[in-house]
Amino acid sequence: MSLFHREAEMKRFVIALVLAALIMGASFLMQIQTRFRIFGYPGMAMLCFLAAAAGGFWLVISIFVQDQKRRKK
Repeated sequence: MSLFHREAEMKRFVIALVLAALIMGASFLMQIQTRFRIFGYPGMAMLCFLAAAAGGFWLVISIFVQDQKRRKK
């Protein structure tokens, strides 16, 4: 395995770790009562969950795109 592939795997791992931390932080924010609400839930927590969902979707798509590029080579 080349250094480039290891670096790509580490970047994926770090992004996944950041997304996991964002989800954990959002779950902690669910306990805080605020006036700002989205769908009846605390707004800041929902924004964090939406950001984590978007980041997760982006991560999965980028993995598939990079794997397709590697297979073509």
